[in-house]
Amino acid sequence: MIVLALPAVATATSPTRIAPSGSYDQYTLAVDIEPDDSAIFGWTSLEGGPHAEVATRAGSGRFGSPTRLGAGRMLTVAEGPGRVGATAVWRDGGALRTARQDAAGRWQSQALPIPPGGSSIRVAGLDIDRTGTATVAIESRDARRWIVRAGRRGSNGRWSTDARDLVVDDAVAAQAGVDGTGGVTAAWVSLDEGRQSVRVSSRAPSGTWSNPRIVFTAAAEASLAEPRVVTGSRGDVAVVISQTTATGVVGGGRVALRSAGSTTWVISRPTAASSVAISSRGAIWAGWLEGTGRRRTVVASRLDADGKWTRKEQVRGPASVPIVGGPGVAVNGDGQPFLWWVADTATGPDSWFSSSRRPAGGWQAPQLLGRTNGSIEVAAGTDEALAIWVQDAGEAVAVTALARQADR
Repeated sequence: MIVLALPAVATATSPTRIAPSGSYDQYTLAVDIEPDDSAIFGWTSLEGGPHAEVATRAGSGRFGSPTRLGAGRMLTVAEGPGRVGATAVWRDGGALRTARQDAAGRWQSQALPIPPGGSSIRVAGLDIDRTGTATVAIESRDARRWIVRAGRRGSNGRWSTDARDLVVDDAVAAQAGVDGTGGVTAAWVSLDEGRQSVRVSSRAPSGTWSNPRIVFTAAAEASLAEPRVVTGSRGDVAVVISQTTATGVVGGGRVALRSAGSTTWVISRPTAASSVAISSRGAIWAGWLEGTGRRRTVVASRLDADGKWTRKEQVRGPASVPIVGGPGVAVNGDGQPFLWWVADTATGPDSWFSSSRRPAGGWQAPQLLGRTNGSIEVAAGTDEALAIWVQDAGEAVAVTALARQADR
């Protein structure tokens, strides 16, 4: 059963079924939403073997009937402008496959002809720009190299690849991402004169990679986690950097920010941010947890273009339910952040709560988003955020729309 629910300010309405009952993978989920709130969901049905499936909608209307794309497990989806060119990518055994939705709503499948060499292949990002051109970035590793290969699909519906891949010989940990203009940004940890550093390189839509540059160097004897690349539809990019000292204390992390249209990287003041999101207009919010044990609290802060953080804001959940994971963050087109996190209710599936910030300040009382032992994926448009998860031990997918909250 796949269901759609529209929460009110504090509680959700009854779910509405948008697909028949069945069995679904709890972790291979994807969602994307455009500024006009057109959206696409992707998931993996386990009926008769794994199959990638999608459902789309125009604006803030109802979702259409699900479409089965092909055998395999869903990886990622992207909605196109005006609902033209919506795209899904899934894995069928060792092959990556893709499908595109045409103007009549029909889905056309094809193999993705850009398999990099090496192993551990991962789709790093997929986005569609205002002209309908799609860009995908695929990472792979071999015994000593990290490789990022980009492909583009123009108006003729065919994929082409860059003549030159990004190849890094000394990447300790790495990640890439695709922004809404078709640009690709790669970030990785390397060893420089005995200290770990984060290097970045960006590929313009024309296909040229910039020379790598160091944006952050760790303190002596400290280590850096895999950097996380976060992108926006305008071309804004943020690289989330987490640092751990020699004694095992996490602290002194940063966010490296490159605003749309700029080539300059700005490094934020130290932060404990674990999750960052960028709105379609460039607003950046971060979330993290503070405290220990049963007294953890969700915290959020906005990052300005000059790298300064606003005063942190606490989002208080139910005192009787300890927070054990998260938070995730998404930001709608108006710059309104949504946070979601997982709490331990002692029995049954994990409980996921969510809250959004009022336009005039302050956070809505947290509401129960859903219950699942799997993952939850969330994306934000202009007026709302959408979430997808699998509930009831893989027997149902719940899709929830988090409406714009009233300023009260």
